[in-house]
Formats: sequence, C-alpha cells, structure tokens
Amino acid sequence: DPSSTVGRALRAVEASVALLSGDPRAAANHLALGSVGPGTLGVASGVAAWRGDRAAFDAALAQLGPPQTDPFWRTVEAWALEGAADAWMGHGDAVRAAAARALRDARRWEPTA
Repeated sequence: DPSSTVGRALRAVEASVALLSGDPRAAANHLALGSVGPGTLGVASGVAAWRGDRAAFDAALAQLGPPQTDPFWRTVEAWALEGAADAWMGHGDAVRAAAARALRDARRWEPTA
C-alpha cells in the first residue's frame, strides 16, 4: 500500500537513491507527485545543497507544504535545513544559507508542557 507507513518509507528511500545517484530533480519530481513521506522535501533540499544544485534546492523549498505536525519529521526537516545552510556556506552562497536557516527557524516546533 503506497499510502502506508512502509510504502511511504520505501518511496522516501527511492527519492534518496535518486538524490544520491546525482539526480535531485528526479527526486523533486517524486516529491511533487506526493509519492514520498513527510520530511523528504527537507532532506531533498539538504542533499541538493550538498551537491550545489541551486535549481533542485529552490524547487524543493518551493514545494514545502505546511510544517509537519509529527515532532519526528519536524526534527528531520530542521536538521536537513540546517545541513543545507552549512552546505551553501561551503559553496559560498550566503543568500541560500540564510534562506535555509530562516525557513528552519520559521518551521521549528517546540513541544509545550
């Protein structure tokens, strides 16, 4: 079942394989079709930043929906956006680094007591 937790996890793995094989745009296309689980757009943006693929990074950020409601996926997303910011600084792109950090801060969620 593609909508099950396992199905979504498998689609996230497929998207990650596309990213790591050097095809972040294909992974972004998977994400645009809604075929992967929550948090994967954040991961896609991080990998695109690491690769220095500005178009894929911008596409991933443009496709981010509302913040995740699950605390685990919010943490994954925040971690990925922080990694993206560090990667862009390494590539000398302070504008994208600042955008990734601003988005991370805007989407951060802290549990309440």
